[in-house]
Amino acid sequence: MSIHVDFETRSALNLKNTGIHRYARHDSTSVLCLAFSLDSGENVEVWRAGDPPPEKLFAAISAGKTINAHNSMFEELIWQHICVERMGWPSCSTWRCTMRMCAYAGLPLSLEKAAEWLELEVEKDRSGKAMMTKMAKASNAKDDTEEKWQRLMEYCAMDVRVEAEIHKALSKVNSINRVEAFEEDMVVVDRAINDRGVPIDRETCQNIVRVLDVEKKRLNQELRELTDGQVKSGQQVAVLIDWLNTKNLPVADCKKETIKASLAVVQDPDVRRALEIRQATSQGSTSKIKKMLEGIESDGRTRGVFQHYGASQTGRWAGRRIQLQNLPRLTTNDIMLDVAVQAFKNVDPTMLEIIFGDCITGAKQMIRPLVKSDRGLVVADYAQIELRVAAWLAGEKRLLDIFANDDDAYIGMAGKIFEKPPAEVNKSERFVGKVVMLGCQYQMGAKRFKETLEQFGVKGTDEELQALADKSVPAFRELHPNIKRLWSKLSDAAVQAFRDNKKMRVGRLTFLRPPGTDRLLMILPSGRPLHYWFVKCEDGEYGPSLTHKAIRQNKIVRAGLYGGRWLENAAQAVSRDLLKHALVKLDGLGQEVIGHVHDEVLVEGGDRELVEKTMTRDLPDWAAGLPVKVEAFNCERYTK
Repeated sequence: MSIHVDFETRSALNLKNTGIHRYARHDSTSVLCLAFSLDSGENVEVWRAGDPPPEKLFAAISAGKTINAHNSMFEELIWQHICVERMGWPSCSTWRCTMRMCAYAGLPLSLEKAAEWLELEVEKDRSGKAMMTKMAKASNAKDDTEEKWQRLMEYCAMDVRVEAEIHKALSKVNSINRVEAFEEDMVVVDRAINDRGVPIDRETCQNIVRVLDVEKKRLNQELRELTDGQVKSGQQVAVLIDWLNTKNLPVADCKKETIKASLAVVQDPDVRRALEIRQATSQGSTSKIKKMLEGIESDGRTRGVFQHYGASQTGRWAGRRIQLQNLPRLTTNDIMLDVAVQAFKNVDPTMLEIIFGDCITGAKQMIRPLVKSDRGLVVADYAQIELRVAAWLAGEKRLLDIFANDDDAYIGMAGKIFEKPPAEVNKSERFVGKVVMLGCQYQMGAKRFKETLEQFGVKGTDEELQALADKSVPAFRELHPNIKRLWSKLSDAAVQAFRDNKKMRVGRLTFLRPPGTDRLLMILPSGRPLHYWFVKCEDGEYGPSLTHKAIRQNKIVRAGLYGGRWLENAAQAVSRDLLKHALVKLDGLGQEVIGHVHDEVLVEGGDRELVEKTMTRDLPDWAAGLPVKVEAFNCERYTK
């Protein structure tokens, strides 16, 4: 029998903005109730604040039983910082996370979506969620009624039942247990990284927020004058759309893509300026700075910003709150960076315009350097790792030789496209070569590749970019025939493994359909399986093809599985396993890892040579022959 728990809490803080660590330690945070089951969800009891302690649960803890929770880090921290430290409850050190099990299985991470995915008979109480959210705010305590309390406890109890059913369903799947065993050491290291936290330059953070407030007020005032008072701020989307329509610019929304497309064609200078102001005042990435401030604890660090196995299809990490996995690239040098810090401190928009073009663009570019440590940082990056993994999986000798000789694969690709010897390829042409290599390795066609060129800011008319795409895609496939062949091999092997219930091996990858299921596994060189659920084999335009249930933009959809997608999942997952191996090794060597961004590692007060050596030479046995290159440097502020 498994034990399951779920807390409902109340605080003056916003959990989404502050993060679990600060929330759990804050004086205003308290426990409202705790639902628990000692028998796999068959019977659920609810302890309410003010009731006698739940002695049955304490007895199970004293017996060394494992406690299960969905997103267990929350329950662990609440238990420790509130229940143990304030209420005198016994410590509990053995936890298991059903959300992590969902991730290992390739399921959605939320309790509600996971239950929907598995088509469980019990479902999360959706109607109770809004009421729970209101009661969680300390400012709403005055509105408590006994009816609300009873509803809250029912909601909490239902969460335990759903969680227990998910645990029952997934515990039976052997391949999930294999992933859990593979990840056991990483769970410990991941917790240490999240508990250690990321050091943030609080003062500069505050200065940037101050400058942004001043700049947005100025821009909104300009917008009011421009529209004769009709549009009072860039956030008044509906009003702005109406105004734009009166100016002969019929737009349906003010999304980033719409604004960008409109700016490319609009002639009216007032309309253009209104669009620019909307673009500037709606840049979501600058909101990360305020989230950084809300999440900073008394020691100047923000914690819990890395989600282990957040990308559940491949196992890669995901960012939480300030999204360190998705940061703008800094385009200035270290000297000008110091000048920028001073300019934000002095509220000097003129200097910021000189450095960045405008204050808001400057604020976006400063997000990365706000990660700062007086002990210094070592930043170490696996160079071109996905491309190297793809070449290794495909046995693409030409690329492997390039990597072995430390040559530039992007220049070689650019030379092929622009019909130049490598020595004559310029910087912008090399960039095109880079975009080609990164996109086309996963079977991207010319139409999609043209869109990718546009997204990366490659200059040219529609006709010029289409011509470039039409030339680049076949050039990549001609230059890298083994990668092209691998797409077909993977697709054919996956179909045969699923349709004929055969174990199919393609180089270092294996496809396997567990008996009596509609799942398909792709087993990586490390032995870790990737899961594909509710697979169907159908006749497609080019023969039999597979589809599966997938998560796209937090929605459950049916998606196609083809050669390029198989290679993309495999290359990203192998790159991730390499990073996982390095993080565990570095932790064992006493290197204080504070974060990792895709294929890059951040170590505070670290030994650069040791970090570089560990990531380059101390590879796992399964990665023999993988041409790894690591580029590392020291800095005080996080740059790239």
